[in-house]
Amino acid sequence: MSQQNYRAPAREKSFGDYPAFKLLAARDGGDKQPSLMMYVHANANNPSNSEVRFVVFTQSQDPDPKKGKIEAKINLVDAVTVMKAIEKVANSKEEKVENIVAQTYRPKDFKNRSLGMIEDVKIVVGKNANGVFISLVSWNVEVPRKLFYFGFSDMFTFITNEEKGQTFQQFSELRALAHAELLKLTMYDEMKRVWRPWVPNNNGNSNGYQGGNGGGGNGGWNQNNGGASQSLKQNNNYNDAHAELDDIFG
Repeated sequence: MSQQNYRAPAREKSFGDYPAFKLLAARDGGDKQPSLMMYVHANANNPSNSEVRFVVFTQSQDPDPKKGKIEAKINLVDAVTVMKAIEKVANSKEEKVENIVAQTYRPKDFKNRSLGMIEDVKIVVGKNANGVFISLVSWNVEVPRKLFYFGFSDMFTFITNEEKGQTFQQFSELRALAHAELLKLTMYDEMKRVWRPWVPNNNGNSNGYQGGNGGGGNGGWNQNNGGASQSLKQNNNYNDAHAELDDIFG
């Protein structure tokens, strides 16, 4: 099959696709809410290149497809470090926590990696009066920015009681801690299942290991919102991503 006709096989879903792990943000006038998922992507052709991916579907109304998706590709240790950042923010006694920003990088030219690396996606974790949030910020300033709060679904929430100091922010902190704990375990188990050391063949290339653990692309991912973690459904109209993130990115 020629490279022109090649189409990467659909990614095999795993426990990282569990609907309750999905975070949602406020709509921008469309029918679908922006969503964020964090999962292990198994590379079927070269399992040593399996990685963790944080993926945002912006649901942008702009016809430019490049504005519809933000994707951060990182290794397992980096991903767990982000989970630790979520825990640090959630455990803070302060109502507003200075945003923690992780910068990812990509080759300037994938065909000539000697040209070095350039900035790619920023992963932002923070907390404000509305709760704990995570955001992906593209290098392209025209791509929508969204805050994804750790909130609750239509089937489960906590009842707030301001007089007793039981605020939604406190419950968002609990939800963030639960997410971080479960995602750490899930990512570790999934990476242990799919990762294999790189072994060259006689041509010096990858051995073409076909472990049946998923494909090299995101094609066919059904964005099912059933059971997805709502972004603080009481605060679904918040569209303050730019206000929060402009302090960092201008």
